[in-house]
Amino acid sequence: MPDIDVDFMDSRRDEVIKYVMDKYGADRVAQIITFGTMGARAAIRDVGRAMGLPYGDVDRIAKMIPGPTVTLKEAIEAEPELRETSERDPQIRRLLDLAQKLEGVARHASTHAAGVIIARDPLIEQVPLQRATKGDLVMTQYDMNSVAAIGLLKMDFLGLTNLTVLDAAIRIIRETRGVEIDLARIRPGSSSLRAAACAGTSRTCAPTGSRTSWRWSRCSAPARWRTSRPTSAGSTARSR
Repeated sequence: MPDIDVDFMDSRRDEVIKYVMDKYGADRVAQIITFGTMGARAAIRDVGRAMGLPYGDVDRIAKMIPGPTVTLKEAIEAEPELRETSERDPQIRRLLDLAQKLEGVARHASTHAAGVIIARDPLIEQVPLQRATKGDLVMTQYDMNSVAAIGLLKMDFLGLTNLTVLDAAIRIIRETRGVEIDLARIRPGSSSLRAAACAGTSRTCAPTGSRTSWRWSRCSAPARWRTSRPTSAGSTARSR
């Protein structure tokens, strides 16, 4: 099934979901569950708590993990102090062994930030459901990969702050200057837009609003709009 992304103002995303529910039926629309998995540091802290080890000792071991995406196996191989501590202290070795077993296990459930399922038939006949973690909406108990695997249509209704900012800017200009701005008539290759990106004033613009893209735009200062595309593409790929 296709994965369709549509951008909306974050202040009006709930209106879009309500429209879809009114149009297709509330029993055919649901948000999607997502699972937060246990990283290396969280696994160490949880296991250390269960083992009754002193918090200071457990915290010291957890802080030896060099980053949030580094696995315990990688950390033990890369950090001599962690490896030596494990070899010297049987309790720490047991702590790390148990933590590795829990690493990657689902720790909590929440609602996917953008995903919405729209089905032809009532969803209760196709997938287990539950109340969303926030609000009164329903969400699937299958994650986004599982709902796609059983053939359900997943839409990403992305609520973007920059679209809300643009809407507010247009309204303020209309009210204070009496000028009506039509965004569709602004040329993408405009020199003023390029200058704004190079000056670092694009923090509220997607996708150049991300910290990485913003810094790249300032550093590279592309002479033409066409040459700025790799910056935008690279930043988007990096964020995924």
